[in-house]
Amino acid sequence: MPFNFSWLVQGHLAGMGKPGSGLEHAPEMLPHEHRFLTWLNTSRSLRSLCSEMPERLGLPTGDPRMSEQRLLETYRKFRDVWGILSGVREGFGEGGEPADHFVRNRSAVVDDLVFVKEQGIHDLVTLTERPVEAEDLEEAGVRALHIPIKDQRAPTNDQLVEFVEHVDERLAAGAPVAVHCLAGIGRTGTCLAAYLVHCGAGAEDAIIEVRTRRPDSIENEEQEQAVHQFEAMRKAV
Repeated sequence: MPFNFSWLVQGHLAGMGKPGSGLEHAPEMLPHEHRFLTWLNTSRSLRSLCSEMPERLGLPTGDPRMSEQRLLETYRKFRDVWGILSGVREGFGEGGEPADHFVRNRSAVVDDLVFVKEQGIHDLVTLTERPVEAEDLEEAGVRALHIPIKDQRAPTNDQLVEFVEHVDERLAAGAPVAVHCLAGIGRTGTCLAAYLVHCGAGAEDAIIEVRTRRPDSIENEEQEQAVHQFEAMRKAV
């Protein structure tokens, strides 16, 4: 089951975390493991120089052998216990320095997408900067619209218009929609609140409703303001 999956409008519109993110395991993780998970979910290349990873994870760097052992233990745990990685291979960085290359476990992504499909949802809206891989979507039989928004930031009015029009189109066709960012809280909550505004709710009421159904949604003032600005734009039309 995807992290933080729940319906905003039962049977029609849902929010969730990124498929295969592994965030459901975060409560079990030690601090350095949690930092590694964050890096995995935000890294564009899934490649890291061996010399940089211990400091990135906050591991002691005075004993290189100890640091290497802690790293190997972490990688194995992510592969064998949590199934977030399918493998790690040694290689080189762009400058020829030793680097580790991480391979995400595709089955974890596909399993989450299959769960979504089992809820009757065939349409996904992805708000993370990187889209869900096309081959994973195809394997699960799910379609996706990609509206990239930076983490901790708010969508623009144009992006919110694109979002609500897409949701309207899919719901009119009888197709429920699931929306996700990384944790399904900030960017996802902002877009869900904007959809409620689109349906006639006031911005403040929409924010309260989303937070009631999906606690901690809409993480900061910028995202709150985006909902209010969207309401103002709709009223001005």
